[in-house]
Order: sequence, then structure tokens, then C-alpha cells
Amino acid sequence: MKQSGLGIGVTALLVAGVVFASPAFAATVDVGGARVSWDDATMFAQGEHGCSTIRFNYANGTGRELLNLKFTVESQFNERIAGDSYVAIMPGVTGVASEQVCDLPTGGDPYRVVVSVADYGGGSQESSAPITFRPRPDYVRCVNKRTYQVQDVQGKRCAAGWVKR
Repeated sequence: MKQSGLGIGVTALLVAGVVFASPAFAATVDVGGARVSWDDATMFAQGEHGCSTIRFNYANGTGRELLNLKFTVESQFNERIAGDSYVAIMPGVTGVASEQVCDLPTGGDPYRVVVSVADYGGGSQESSAPITFRPRPDYVRCVNKRTYQVQDVQGKRCAAGWVKR
């Protein structure tokens, strides 16, 4: 059973900073055997004309059923940007949570991922790790003057024979 939004559990902070110049890396947080991971190479801030999808992999490696596994992406001001919650997670279960981000607040950095893990015995655990949202590369949409073919080109200019759309 999947429960979206804020749900049952205790919140753990994965403190995150927006560092545009840092290299990408994969991060894993292990919360008592329950793991949440992501690849910073795929964490882009939303684009000028759209949204970004962020993916988190999760796994219950605790050896016991979990009451709740929840994650939330928040700004430093505790503004909820994205998140999901899963209940009754059996041992060994893995999955991917995809969340759409359309409104990454300006000045909200450092951003953080909030993760909670609770079990049926009343226990809960938390942990933290950094996350990075990278800027999107600059692209321009170009149209071929002769064939009217459209293509997106990285950079700020179109090649000879092409014009900005």
C-alpha cells in the first residue's frame, strides 16, 4: 500500500546544499538497513519552460517489515518541494520513487531530503547525507531556414543556416 504526502513516521534530515560547481556523485543513506539512494548526475533544477523529475531508489534491507518509509525534499525554510511515503514494506522490497519538481524556491538552499523509517515495534531511525541540484545546460531551439527542421542545440547560438525559434 502506498501513501503519498506526509504520513506516519518520524522525520530524518538528509541535509543538502545546492553546489553548482561540484562534481556529480551517487549518494546512499542507510537508515538501519533501509536504504535510500540517488544519483546527483540526474538531479537538475527545473528548466525555464518545465519541470524536473527526480528519482530515489529505496530498499528494505532491515530483515523486518517496516511500518513506514517516507522521504520529502524541503528547502531550508521547511517548504515541501516533493515527497512520497510507503507503508507496510516487507523485507527485501526495492523500488524507485519518481517525483516531479516544478517550483524549486529561489534562495531555498541548502535543500534537504527528509527520510523517516518506522517499524511496528514503535522504533524509528533517522540519518542524513548531502544532495545536489545542478543547473541545466543552456540550450537554444533552432530552425533550419531551408528544411524547417527543428533541433535543440547546447549553447546560445544556432549554426549557419539555422535561426533561433
